[in-house]
Amino acid sequence: MLYKQKLKKKKKIRREYMEYMTYLILRLSRREELNPAQAKAQGRTWKGYDPSVSMEDLCEVNSKHWRLGSKAREQDAVLFVYDGKVVAAMHIKGLKQGTDGRSSIIGNVAQPGDSLYERWLGQEPPCENKTLNPVSYCSVVRRGSLADVLAPLVKQLGGVQELVKWLEEADRKGLFNSYLRRE
Repeated sequence: MLYKQKLKKKKKIRREYMEYMTYLILRLSRREELNPAQAKAQGRTWKGYDPSVSMEDLCEVNSKHWRLGSKAREQDAVLFVYDGKVVAAMHIKGLKQGTDGRSSIIGNVAQPGDSLYERWLGQEPPCENKTLNPVSYCSVVRRGSLADVLAPLVKQLGGVQELVKWLEEADRKGLFNSYLRRE
């Protein structure tokens, strides 16, 4: 009897995954118009948060002219924060160094349906920055089930059968060979 109870418990073990993300967090002030000299040097006419502009415009304007440390190159995404809430987010592709020692962030703006967008937009940032410096860095480890990982992919592909077909096709093309050793 004890043996059967142990087996039942084993079947209930939840498979878990860990997600590790690193974020560059940029705290924005309210919209500020730049004078012509500043605008020319920075490549933008204004900076800060403006609720009347699109997230694409907000990211385009505010991804420029930051004094970033070498740690910025290691970040996965940037979260733009205003009044304690994430107002925009981008996946970081790289940094462009300016002549004045400041950098611009190059990346893709997070869109609805994107995990970065869904997880952080309108939420408090993952780490609190209590310093005067508007730039901070944060690493987040999140636990969840394998179903949590696969659910967005199943939705994007249109169902579980499509996911299986997609995985089989990826395997046929050898896309997993670098990750898995086959005997």
